[in-house]
Amino acid sequence: MPSPSRRKAKSITTRAAELAVAAPQVVAHRVARMAVAGPALSERDRKEFKLMVAEKQAALTQAIQAMAKVMAPVHRKAVANAKRLARTRLR
Repeated sequence: MPSPSRRKAKSITTRAAELAVAAPQVVAHRVARMAVAGPALSERDRKEFKLMVAEKQAALTQAIQAMAKVMAPVHRKAVANAKRLARTRLR
C-alpha cells in the first residue's frame, strides 16, 4: 500500500492531468460558442458567459486564499534569513 505522501502525490498528478485535458476542452467549447453566437447572444449564451466570469472570479479568490496559507512557511523562512544575514558582515 502506498504511503500517504505517495497517495497525495499521485492525487496531485492525477488532478494536474485531468486539468490539462479539461481546460483546453472548456476553452475550445466556449470560444466556438462565442464565434457561433457573434454579437447577438442568446439567453443561453448570456447565462454561460456570465457563469464563466463568475467561475473565474471564484477560482481566483480560492487560489489567493490557498496561496496565502502556503506562503506562511516561505515568509517565515525569508524573514528569518533576512534578519540573520543583516547581522553578518560581508568580507
